[in-house]
Amino acid sequence: MAMGMQANATTLFNGDFENINGFNNSFAVNNPTTLPNWYTAVGSSILNCLVYAGDTTSLCGTQFGGGFTFWVNPGPSPNGGNYFAMDGDPSYSSPLNQDLTGLVVGAQYQITFYQAGAQQNGFNAPVGMNDYWHVTLANTAGTLTESHDSATMHVNNHSATASWTQQTLTFTAKAASETLSFFAVSDVTGVPPFAAIDGITLTQVTTPEPGSLLLIGLGLVSIPLARRVVKKRG
Repeated sequence: MAMGMQANATTLFNGDFENINGFNNSFAVNNPTTLPNWYTAVGSSILNCLVYAGDTTSLCGTQFGGGFTFWVNPGPSPNGGNYFAMDGDPSYSSPLNQDLTGLVVGAQYQITFYQAGAQQNGFNAPVGMNDYWHVTLANTAGTLTESHDSATMHVNNHSATASWTQQTLTFTAKAASETLSFFAVSDVTGVPPFAAIDGITLTQVTTPEPGSLLLIGLGLVSIPLARRVVKKRG
């Protein structure tokens, strides 16, 4: 029982997107080796972009011949440095994932990050758009899934009114190894609404109640004892 209650070390790697495998410019995240510890689905959209610190042009690198920009750049996050941006149109987005290990089953974890909104230059929206991050924590089999959404960001047409804000979502680990996923979601399509993210951290905030685990253990021990008593009386 004591071994079962011991907390293991859990670390979220590269949550600030500063480790980009030696690259020194923005690029589309369509190569799983480009952004260490993070990965997207095979053949994922080229509109998942690592925006290099300070860039205001070619925000997806050489994709589309370069020149990919936002109407108004959200600027550096409070975390500083690089950030990640994803098109909120489901046709062009793919979850950004990281596999976590050493989770304590039954413990609560807080996922904290900064988010901002933007719109791709050259496109128009009737009024504006709303988008948010859909965040999931699931075991490797894709079951036992828990999901939460960040606060909705409103981006006016041709602007970046959704400035950087910090979000905190709380999850309960259901397995020792789970996959953390971020997926940008918008209420419009074809006007590319983008969600940006940076400074992702993972913090364990609770542990399973020792008393509950002890009761479970005592219950398991009592079952064979009860069977012996019944057999003896018989």
